[in-house]
This record gives sequence, structure tokens and C-alpha cells, in this order.
Amino acid sequence: MKFKPFDRLLSAKDILGKCEQNEATYRSVMHQSYYASFNQLASEVENRLFYPVDPNTKKSSVHKAYLDACINKQDTLRLDHIDFESLETVINDFKRLRGLRRVSDYELNKAVCKGEAELSIQLSNRIFDSIEKLT
Repeated sequence: MKFKPFDRLLSAKDILGKCEQNEATYRSVMHQSYYASFNQLASEVENRLFYPVDPNTKKSSVHKAYLDACINKQDTLRLDHIDFESLETVINDFKRLRGLRRVSDYELNKAVCKGEAELSIQLSNRIFDSIEKLT
């Protein structure tokens, strides 16, 4: 069976709902929420949306490369284009989620709370929904 990024998001929700409520749980949720969204975004850009991804950026920062592909696509659209708002949501929420993931994975001296874990799930849900709307 092929792994689905949405399963990773469901796992993050399970972790938050079923595990002990502590910082390790919150960090795990933030990490999984981000990677669920990133995996979905990368898959859709490559296999359905076919947005150009800069190979040089991809070599140095694959995460930035896919975000840049969305930004570049949005830059080509008019404000009233059917995809403009969905891309705006993907871009903004992905940036916020990426920031949360950086904190969860690298800023170990900074405390994280349940609200940040819940926010990461909300952002990831919106990213999935917005990606689905893209044509």
C-alpha cells in the first residue's frame, strides 16, 4: 500500500489526542503536521499541478523549492483567478507551519505549548484543503 501524506496528519491528530500532554507530544505533532503538508505539497506539485521547481534551489533546500514553486505560480495569476486565494492560503500557512516545525525540531531551549500543536494541525488541514482546490 502506498503511503499517503494525509495519514501522517491523522497520526499527528492521534498523537495529540491520545498521548500524554507534554512538550514532547507537542513537538511531535508540530513535526508530523509539517511533514504531512510538505509531502502532500511536493507530491501534488510534481504529479498533478506540474509547477516548475528550480533544480538548484531543490538541491540546497527542497522545502524552499516547493514553496517557491507555489509563490512563482501565484505571481503569474491575476487576483481573480480561481487558484489565487487557495495558493495564498497554501503559501502563508506553509510558511507559518514551517516556522513552527523549526521551533519544534531545532529550538529545544524554547518551550512549546499545546496551542502551537493545535495550530499546526489547523494549518496543515487548511493546506490540504487548499491544495485540493487547485486546478
